[in-house]
Amino acid sequence: MYVSRIRGELRYLVRELGLLDKNCLDSGLTLGQAHILTYLARNGDSPFSELCERLRVDKASLSRSVEALRTRGFLRKVKGAADGRQRVVSILPDGARALEDANSAVNREMGEILNGLGGEEVAAVWRGLRLFRRAAAKRNLAAGAEDFAIERLDPAYLDEALVLVEEVFAGEQGIPAELARPGGDDVHWWCVRLGEYIIGAAAFWREGKEWHWGRFAIDGQYRGLGLGRELARRSLADFFGIAEAVVIEARDSATHILKGFGAKTTGPTGSFYGTPLTPLILHKADFAGN
Repeated sequence: MYVSRIRGELRYLVRELGLLDKNCLDSGLTLGQAHILTYLARNGDSPFSELCERLRVDKASLSRSVEALRTRGFLRKVKGAADGRQRVVSILPDGARALEDANSAVNREMGEILNGLGGEEVAAVWRGLRLFRRAAAKRNLAAGAEDFAIERLDPAYLDEALVLVEEVFAGEQGIPAELARPGGDDVHWWCVRLGEYIIGAAAFWREGKEWHWGRFAIDGQYRGLGLGRELARRSLADFFGIAEAVVIEARDSATHILKGFGAKTTGPTGSFYGTPLTPLILHKADFAGN
């Protein structure tokens, strides 16, 4: 019953917002063009193939949109330095200005729409759209239509990683959100990225002479797929290139994963805001995750 209702609401929403117009939301751009410029502004020079993958657009459609933006002087497309068969797309200053103007116009349009709603209603709109988007992304991941990447976090995505960690810490464990950001020096983040979405995060940071690993979080929609174990394994393997040992205070689920990699308990399990935490240490020589 709800499938047809949701389909209907999506169809009406596309129409009411004019998402298929050439001047989408009075932005001066089509929706596809706005996505391309936004991605390039955030991620820098990008291979054409990467744009296809990350934006989930077929080559023919993407090529038409890129060419239209190139003609307007908003971006350029050149041969890759390492592989001449590859095309690399870059945003130009006029494109950055057009995107800034478009974002301002869209914010005005959306603001006018949301002004008719109360605070809780606006929050409900955001939660509903986010929930539906995450469910669709999980379906695509499970079906193999989209793949995840585990990598060092690009600073452009740090805010998204912190939001995820705060949601897991504060929303699920009752830990104050302000403690989500590591308090030490020289912080290094790793992430699980699904397209442009950050669905997992972990960090290393230094406190005095000790390196710590933590802020380990996987979006609840994507648990049970082995992403947490793989994030822990790859981040630790990468980090042991510069460190000999890492100190960890882990929840039960993370403790199980880390002991499988060779971590050893260093003391009794304690409680942190009601969450059991076990102190561990993992030495490079004992690491069994390579």
